[in-house]
Amino acid sequence: MELKARKEAALERRRIQDKQHLDSVAQEAKRVQELEEKRARQIAAREATRDQRNQEYVQKILDQKTAAASRAKEKAKQLSSTRDKNRDDQAEKRRQRMEEELRLADLARRRENAIAEREQKRDQGELAKVKEWKEQQDKKHLELEAAKMQKRLQEKEQAQRQQEESAEKTKQWQALEAKRVQSQDQKETDRSKREQQRREVMAGKSGYN
Repeated sequence: MELKARKEAALERRRIQDKQHLDSVAQEAKRVQELEEKRARQIAAREATRDQRNQEYVQKILDQKTAAASRAKEKAKQLSSTRDKNRDDQAEKRRQRMEEELRLADLARRRENAIAEREQKRDQGELAKVKEWKEQQDKKHLELEAAKMQKRLQEKEQAQRQQEESAEKTKQWQALEAKRVQSQDQKETDRSKREQQRREVMAGKSGYN
């Protein structure tokens, strides 16, 4: 009974250890997922900030162009009245410069958007690879742990079967030994009876003579 109790206590400790290990693996997987979600939020925040800066820059250029166009219109009226060709040329040059700045700003915005899109796709790809790798590692680890647990259970079952077989063989041997002793006792009893009968016969013959 004491040996059985110790075995059961050892099995209980092993089950507790296995459960603690699986809980640790689950906590690590949760931590990695939280890190991935945090990284995704940071990437989204950077993209939002970049888009906001681009919009502010474009709006600034548009405001400048509007103001410049308004000034150019006012000056055009003055030039129309004064017919100052030089001022007309200067206003045209300024308008062209503003249009060129707006064109360049639009190109810069498109370039930044393209870069941001490439970075987003790259980051998403990297995150997907990391997540897939982590899932594969977790799966392999869980499969390995499950295989170990299955092996331990099989070993325990085999040991139990061997113990039961050993006990059954001992029981059978004890039964055979008991039969052998009983048979020897019966033989001894029969021999004693025969010896007693022989003596009685011999005694009878001696009295007859």
